[in-house]
Amino acid sequence: MEFAWAVFGTVYMAVVLVLTVVGNSAVMVVFMTSDMLRSTVNNHFLLSLAIADLLVGLLVMPCAIEAFRTQTWRCGVFMKDFNAFGNFCFCISSIMHLMLLSVDKYLSIARPLLYPTWMTTRKVYIYCLIAWIYSAFWALLPIIGISSYECFIPYIGECASEDWASNGLNLTFAVSVVTGTYGIALIVMFIVYVLLARIIRDQSKRIDASNKSKSSVLRKYKGLMTIVLLILTYLVCWSPFCIMLFFEIAKKTKIRGPASMVGMIIGFSNSCCNPIIYWLKYKRFRTAFKRIFK
Repeated sequence: MEFAWAVFGTVYMAVVLVLTVVGNSAVMVVFMTSDMLRSTVNNHFLLSLAIADLLVGLLVMPCAIEAFRTQTWRCGVFMKDFNAFGNFCFCISSIMHLMLLSVDKYLSIARPLLYPTWMTTRKVYIYCLIAWIYSAFWALLPIIGISSYECFIPYIGECASEDWASNGLNLTFAVSVVTGTYGIALIVMFIVYVLLARIIRDQSKRIDASNKSKSSVLRKYKGLMTIVLLILTYLVCWSPFCIMLFFEIAKKTKIRGPASMVGMIIGFSNSCCNPIIYWLKYKRFRTAFKRIFK
């Protein structure tokens, strides 16, 4: 049973790896070669998000696949910490960028006159840099002795149950990192989309019969739904990992064996999903992609 699970998991992650690298590389190439895409300020958030996903595919997943295949870590001591840091940093960065996209969408709809002032290309890069620094902060803490990577990333090594249960610092860090990243982002995005739903509903009631007014509201709604789809995809992919982590915190125990990797494997899938969503939902991206790769 364990052998079959190892084979399935290895093949699945290998497919996800290929899709992640190819898809996000394509997003970056299309963005860098398309004036049309670069001229839209919030697309720079998508570029930064694509970089995070690509780095997961290039720097994190290869050793994770090898560790899952052999059921042991073989990439060396340096790569162990480097891989774990990248796993933390890049995945946290993804949810931070989705939160920024939510706020950006809110400002563009709720404050359209002030939006060009608040969201310039330079400021977007600053916001992205802050998101990366914030993600790196959480990722660095285990390196300086606050908890250990093994207690959060199952494929790099064993986390002793007695250490997990008795070490209050481990549990405190676990709650803090999930709350300070996943939790805060969820709260912000929930509030933003409740407010946006009300704004769009009110605008739809006030519009006249002109096609221009209707198309304006429809365009805002479509843009909102695309960001919602990105967020829901992230939640579907990473919620199993967070639920398992909270279960381990509540029970003061660690899940062992192949089952411990389920949440992580599903989470990795998120990195290959975003390019697919861009292709399906963004006409400008499809147009630019076809023009470059035809």
